[in-house]
Amino acid sequence: RGVCVQVSPGASATLTDSAFRFGRTVFTGSAGLVERCRFADAADNAVAAIESARVTVRDSRVDGAGIHGVSVSDAWAQLTGCEITGTERTAVIADAQAELTVEGCRIEGVHGAALEFVEQSRGTVTDTRVLDAENGIVVASGADPQVRGCVFTGCRDTGIHVQDAGRGAFEGCEVVDAGNVAVLSTRGGAPLVSGCRVSGGNVGIAVTDRARGRFAGCRVRDLTGVGLRVWDGSKAVFEDVRVERC
Repeated sequence: RGVCVQVSPGASATLTDSAFRFGRTVFTGSAGLVERCRFADAADNAVAAIESARVTVRDSRVDGAGIHGVSVSDAWAQLTGCEITGTERTAVIADAQAELTVEGCRIEGVHGAALEFVEQSRGTVTDTRVLDAENGIVVASGADPQVRGCVFTGCRDTGIHVQDAGRGAFEGCEVVDAGNVAVLSTRGGAPLVSGCRVSGGNVGIAVTDRARGRFAGCRVRDLTGVGLRVWDGSKAVFEDVRVERC
């Protein structure tokens, strides 16, 4: 029910230059290639890869999904050159030890996080732009993505948010005008952050509630609040960090 496309275990499907409305597209233990497609107004997840599926999505667009735009659970997926807007929850999520690669995508105007890696998921996010999300990227429960060259603008809460034994390496990213904290490590998070730039917004880098973090070569400027904050039994290392006009 509510399914536009269902690809069963052991099967494969290629979707090109097509439009799918109101239903979800599900790859279960199967292979998929999606190119230049549009997924609109799905009541559930617009695209799901589950149970060891392997799915590649290129140059496609997801609008207005009722839950997630793309969900990868115990599966492998690659998103390249895609646009995702208006999802009710996290736009792109990897859970249950999934492996997810996101390259050159744009995520805008989503009600939850733009990207989320949880439950020991892995993967890379490169050259991706986020605008107007609750959180730019959330990493939790043992997940450990590699994030490079991404820009998180106008996030209502946090730009980079690592918690609950989440890790992750963040290199050369930029957070602009975050509503609460640009880069937050909390509740046992332990990110490695290098060469990142923070401008505008409230708090720059915060490590709280027994979290950790290592921050090297970062630049923090033009905030209404604190540039660097370490609270509640946390431990942080700052190397070659410059803070201006906070």
